[in-house]
Amino acid sequence: MNNGSKMQTEQLVYLYVQAFLNLYYHTLEKVDKDVLEKAHFFFKTKKSFYFLLESPLLDDSYKLATLKQVRINLSLPESFDNLVKLLITHKKTSVLQNFFLILDQEVQKRNNQISFVVSFAGQITAQQKNAIQLFLEQATGKYIMCEYRNDPDLIAGIRLQSRQFLLDDSIKGRLGKIRCLLKR
Repeated sequence: MNNGSKMQTEQLVYLYVQAFLNLYYHTLEKVDKDVLEKAHFFFKTKKSFYFLLESPLLDDSYKLATLKQVRINLSLPESFDNLVKLLITHKKTSVLQNFFLILDQEVQKRNNQISFVVSFAGQITAQQKNAIQLFLEQATGKYIMCEYRNDPDLIAGIRLQSRQFLLDDSIKGRLGKIRCLLKR
């Protein structure tokens, strides 16, 4: 796929996401971020699935029933059935590959949220988690959702990363900066 068609596909996905949110945003209030990530992973990794979905040999009702079962297994709201019907009708089921990733990003924007991965070495207390949360909320002016990961490769310190921000105050990060300076 060349850059032009890739950009058109991304724009198409974005338009479907916006249309979906305009109609069904209220159904996503109780949808966990992990559910959207799981759905994105499923549709991103099942490339052969699209061959079946786009096959003219399979009846649309069979495709709908199959995707409804996938929706149920992924714990997605019923509103996604309407999206699936539309995508099958328009022969655009490949949009599902990136739909859930962009949907998650757009829901976070509408909810004034940012997700951070907080990596650390060793232990982190509840009090430290609260301090990190408060710091990030004050620094960004947004509601913060943190995923905490123990990363022994950091040696010591902490790394805070979102799609837009990176704050690395770890020994590994500091050694990386020194290594870059020495290479100059």
